[in-house]
Amino acid sequence: MVIGTLDRIEEGTLIILTHTQPVYTIHLPAGLFPEMDEGDLVEIAIEKDPELAQEQRERLVRVREREIVVEL
Repeated sequence: MVIGTLDRIEEGTLIILTHTQPVYTIHLPAGLFPEMDEGDLVEIAIEKDPELAQEQRERLVRVREREIVVEL
């Protein structure tokens, strides 16, 4: 998890500055978080889901196989 502060909102994008060293800038669509205001403290967590990732890989393989058949 990363802690950050919403620095500003520009053209529909949240600009978040992390509380890490070095400081990173994270850009997120403001439409996903309509209640956010400049100065808000945020926690950002990204979790990997291996099971869903594998399902997506398998789905992409099936789509690609269909595209190859269509091209012939």
